[in-house]
Amino acid sequence: MLAHRMSEPVKVSQYESALGEALSIEDYCSERGYPFSDLAPVVKVDAGFGKAREFVAYVENVQVFSEGFLAIPGGTMIRGLSQANYGHGIAAKLIGVERRDSEDEIEEAVLCWGDRNFGHFIFQYLTRMAQCMAMPFLLDKPVLLKRGLPDSYKEWLRRLGFTRFVEADEWVKVKRLWVPAICNYRGHYEDMTPYLSTKSCFTVRGKLLAGQGAGPELVYITRRNAAHRKVLNESELIAALEGFTVVDMEGMSVQAQVDTVASAKVIVLSAGASSPITMFAPKECKVVELTNAHLKGIFGSVAWAYLIGQDFRQFRGETVEEGPEKEKINRNFRVDVGAVKREVFGELELEAA
Repeated sequence: MLAHRMSEPVKVSQYESALGEALSIEDYCSERGYPFSDLAPVVKVDAGFGKAREFVAYVENVQVFSEGFLAIPGGTMIRGLSQANYGHGIAAKLIGVERRDSEDEIEEAVLCWGDRNFGHFIFQYLTRMAQCMAMPFLLDKPVLLKRGLPDSYKEWLRRLGFTRFVEADEWVKVKRLWVPAICNYRGHYEDMTPYLSTKSCFTVRGKLLAGQGAGPELVYITRRNAAHRKVLNESELIAALEGFTVVDMEGMSVQAQVDTVASAKVIVLSAGASSPITMFAPKECKVVELTNAHLKGIFGSVAWAYLIGQDFRQFRGETVEEGPEKEKINRNFRVDVGAVKREVFGELELEAA
């Protein structure tokens, strides 16, 4: 393993130059004497998951845009603030982006920002806020959220100890902004390795599991109402999973979602927005993830299983071709019901139907 800090030049001008010079947030803070709390260095690996860079920075007079990037006159701060923390991933976020002025101005806030996709919110944004536990005074400051997020996201943040919130559109100006790093991401500036923060995972897990109620031991999480990646032979699968409680997480309260998985021995679910909920399942839980042949995600359930020590299995189904207008990773699929059933019941002392 090689320890690696963000001290080398950030050479990403080929896709960021349209918005100004690409700046390292660490160097920017150092040059101006702003606080920069370096909580954990990145640790690179040759294979598997690396250890993420963790920090909380303080900046002044910035604008927030895209997925939580920062702009100042003549420059941008992007690295360390994205889940896709590598060249072409960041480039995709910047296509068509143009600087604009805003009349919205906030005096002081802690940057959370956010995404309407529940999975991205948990994995990317909620976990970043766990770094604020190292600086308890930040819990009293307003949390900056992107306007238009579901109201339920505030409840997740309240469970971490935050009580004040302010919402804004892109390009909002902030006079004083505290910026925790995105600490679960892919690519430390140029490589494509996934990096995870063990501390952020267990901090969020500990806060949310405090006082949880009893829940079912066998759980099937459906995507029947989702727009993408639905199991087309789901009725057959559910019939085979005798004894399983079938749940749809959409519309459930924070406590109900946590309670649903907190006592689970087995969770079967499709890869998608609900995947990160397995963060709150026991270490002894078996997580069986279903997906199509094209989605090769390495976050959500598989990441938490790696950190927590859960038994993780993935089944790739037969993708149903739906025309070129639908991205391959979003296409619906059918699963081998017999194979899933054998995996679920084979090592349990249960009678399968």
